[in-house]
Amino acid sequence: LGRDLAGRAYMKLGEYDNAVSAFKDAVAGNMQDVLAQNHVMLALYASGDKDSALKIANKRIDKNPTDLVPRAIAALLKSKGMDGFVKDVNSFAGEKEFEVLETSLFLTDVSLFPEAIQLLDNWIKYSSQADQSSLPHYYLAYFYHLFQQEEKAVEQLKIASNNNIDFVFPSRREALPILKYALGKNPSDAFAFTHVGNLLTNLGRVDEAVLYWQDATEITSSSS
Repeated sequence: LGRDLAGRAYMKLGEYDNAVSAFKDAVAGNMQDVLAQNHVMLALYASGDKDSALKIANKRIDKNPTDLVPRAIAALLKSKGMDGFVKDVNSFAGEKEFEVLETSLFLTDVSLFPEAIQLLDNWIKYSSQADQSSLPHYYLAYFYHLFQQEEKAVEQLKIASNNNIDFVFPSRREALPILKYALGKNPSDAFAFTHVGNLLTNLGRVDEAVLYWQDATEITSSSS
């Protein structure tokens, strides 16, 4: 675990060769560590060794067909591959949107923000509009913000604030800074207030949640 943590730190520093070495040491210490195996693949991809990254991705897909991380890397390395990635997700994933968001977080955890942006952008582009909630747009906006593309971030926030559907509940802690960023840019987004309240409740922070729900009802008094 320590080797894997060091590898993630090297990724954030842009020291990709050191990251590859650390992740390989992590795998050597625990051959069953699937996360470390995926991290080796991502570090090789980031270092420019795309052939090795694709080779590992294909092996990982054969061994664990439902793991979306190697499928995402394989899609990124192939022309028109993202269309196929979305079709694959739609063909076997249960909670499709949730799984794609999880994959985007896995990429950003090792600072692969352009790849996470491409992943979500193509998910929005190729998946059914009926399957999409506001969450991918909030995530994409935040990733654009971190990648210093503020104009595109604001565009996604506008879409998110008008794309609310029922029974959508953010569940990951990582969504808190994403949604709070959205509120900082668009304090009239009642849906973002509601999402933050729901997420805080899931984290056991009910007293804080009530404040966000109250803000939401002040913006949209007709909302149940």
